[in-house]
Amino acid sequence: MTGLGSAGAKPGFAFFLGLRARYLLHAGKALLVQRWMMLMGAVMASPSIPFVAIFLHLGHLSLAVLAGPGGLRAHFVAVLAAQAVFVAWSQGLGGFVRGGSFRAFIDTLPITPQHRLLITGILLAALDLPLFLPFIIGGVLIGSASLSALPHYSMALIVFVGLVLLLQAALVERLFSLCVAIFLANSLRAAGCMTQPFWSGALCLIGAAGLGVAGFILVGRELGLTSLSIWLAAHRRVPSYVRAKPVDRLARLSPVLRLQLRSWLEPGSGVSVLLVIALFLPIGLWVLLSVFAYDGRSIPVMIVGMALVAQFSLVPFVVLDTAHRHAAPFIRTLPLPRFFWVRRDLILVLSVFAPSALIFVLPLCVHALVSPASLIAIVMTYGLLLCAMRLSLCIDTRWRPMASMALSILWVSFILMEVTA
Repeated sequence: MTGLGSAGAKPGFAFFLGLRARYLLHAGKALLVQRWMMLMGAVMASPSIPFVAIFLHLGHLSLAVLAGPGGLRAHFVAVLAAQAVFVAWSQGLGGFVRGGSFRAFIDTLPITPQHRLLITGILLAALDLPLFLPFIIGGVLIGSASLSALPHYSMALIVFVGLVLLLQAALVERLFSLCVAIFLANSLRAAGCMTQPFWSGALCLIGAAGLGVAGFILVGRELGLTSLSIWLAAHRRVPSYVRAKPVDRLARLSPVLRLQLRSWLEPGSGVSVLLVIALFLPIGLWVLLSVFAYDGRSIPVMIVGMALVAQFSLVPFVVLDTAHRHAAPFIRTLPLPRFFWVRRDLILVLSVFAPSALIFVLPLCVHALVSPASLIAIVMTYGLLLCAMRLSLCIDTRWRPMASMALSILWVSFILMEVTA
């Protein structure tokens, strides 16, 4: 009772922030450390990779998003793409930020939705620091080119950061009505980033910030929508017949493939998110390289992107291996060869992630940046890299990320120094 009384005497906001932060550090510490280790490993990788040039390219891209040339549609699409990157980054830790199994206790606390959003935004701001670095570099670049354009860029960056954090917090807290306000604010924010006089752009940015603040204030007060949903539920006509059971869309597949895909589709596995990122990452790099006219910097960017997707393939391997270990007592009763599941897992992951290698190297082949022989060597060695990711499962989970990053770094160094020489 003494502990509860002292806890209740604390300010609600500070107490709730402490609970959420401690749970995030204890429950999601391993995953957070793995992400930071991956970033540090990428920065300290082979000297042949021009990371400084890549960061400068990302700074130019951030500068184009917030203050570059183009119409309203181009800026709006660029803003949505940048927000999608931030959301994809935070979704991996979204369950830990929300509270996980501790959430049932958190929901019993007398905290308003606005306080929940603020605390979630604070935690997400700490997680998003690496993604904000290119935008800071963009501010340095625009300040060195034109000091008078720096205030407008800074204002656009502040509005962008606020809307991104609100969007991420709304998705974590599942307050989807706020996402509508942020979507409307994106149009005004995109209009404010177009080339125009300072005051007109500033008014658009202020309007975007106002829409975000209005959505933040009104969140949790959708009484009319709640009453309408209750009325519809009460007056909905219940059919007299019994509905058929939902059709299993995986029933037509083989039993082995069906079991593998079910383990990938389990809630919390994160495989579906990584597959979407692996599909759209090469397309996003295409857009990035088209800005620089596919010059000599294209090869390192694409090769590093392929290594990053290879890191993503480690998660499906881990999910499949975990499912096999949980079902080991049953699997041992089946007359299966010794390496049956190893071969099946390799075939499935290669069939899903190997095509992304073709998407990566396609612009390099079209613009004659690599020879056909080098193209074949890149694809074949990339398949070997994916197989090596499966072998890293034998290593302890604490050191597995370092081993997988070492494999990717060796592959990137080999490709840049030997194949593309």
